[in-house]
Amino acid sequence: MAIEQAVEFPAATRATAAASVRPASERNAPAPPGPAFRFWTDRETGKTVISVLDSETREVIRQIPPEEILAIARAIGRMRGFFFDDEA
Repeated sequence: MAIEQAVEFPAATRATAAASVRPASERNAPAPPGPAFRFWTDRETGKTVISVLDSETREVIRQIPPEEILAIARAIGRMRGFFFDDEA
């Protein structure tokens, strides 16, 4: 035996539900452009660097590792030649 019950939602709930349903043209629209990524290798250190770029201006938003860390790694690499002889 099935019991059916009608549920009536308030007008505010119906309006909210109707507003949350987007037309098909909006659902299939392409996503807005996000950040671009650039992967490269620092020649002096040999470390891989990832740059996050603004998709419109191509300006670097963030770099991993930061330039300061790369500068320290380069300096350590140059100093290593002073303290250690590569020849055995």
